[in-house]
Amino acid sequence: MVHFIMDAVAALDLSAAHINERGTGKAQYPPSMRLGLLIYSYATVTFSSRRIETLTYENVAVRYLTADTHPDHDSICAFRRNHKELLSSAFHQVIELAARARILRLGDLTMLIVGQHVTDQANDKQQLVPTLAVVSPALGEVDKVLVDSGYHSEPAVAEVEQGGAGGQPSPMVYAAMKRQRHGRSVAQLEERAGPPAPPPDAPVAERMAHRLGTKEGREIHGLRKQTVEPVFGIIKEVLGFRRFLLRGREKVSLEWELVSTSYNLKRLFNLGMRLKGV
Repeated sequence: MVHFIMDAVAALDLSAAHINERGTGKAQYPPSMRLGLLIYSYATVTFSSRRIETLTYENVAVRYLTADTHPDHDSICAFRRNHKELLSSAFHQVIELAARARILRLGDLTMLIVGQHVTDQANDKQQLVPTLAVVSPALGEVDKVLVDSGYHSEPAVAEVEQGGAGGQPSPMVYAAMKRQRHGRSVAQLEERAGPPAPPPDAPVAERMAHRLGTKEGREIHGLRKQTVEPVFGIIKEVLGFRRFLLRGREKVSLEWELVSTSYNLKRLFNLGMRLKGV
């Protein structure tokens, strides 16, 4: 995987990186190496800058990535903390790489993170519109939005479904109206007629409940269990990322971009993506 990450980083535009043109101060390291070091470390369950520094001495793959140089933990931490623009750009460029390689097509069950942001709001009621706003344009047109009950609010759903720009059709929101259990009951497996359609002037909540009560609605919203929820489990259990090391919303957002990029590249590697010719 280290070769894959190095090749992926080499394909990115890193012009947003800060470079000390004077050549003074501590030892200088190429931005590609420092970014690759962070991504590889996060993808292999190493998040502490001190532990990353140790790996530059102990881990063969990391020593190969760093060309047997050893950035100290202060410079590793400073690079992570001071390169929000670079990390944000890298996240979107990785999505574009996946799209160009035809691994990422809207509707495919690739389990990639295609948009991310961090909020300090107490709940998700106001997050539907901001979340859609950060979805990478590399995906193309979004026609269906699958969310859990926490994202549902009448104003937000109305704004999304009436907000098609440039003559494009608006996406349709499928929001659970109540907590849904995993798995399916016998009653759910049995063939049954769909619920009667509500009147045109019915409240949004009633129309949404009907939308998800239909066979098509259940099947569409069920995809969320295969595409969204597993990602959180993988990040927590496989990557081992359970808490942020940085503090403050802006820095937490920065670290989440790094986690998302690392997850996506590891996922693309496991999907067999080839970077030559992309």
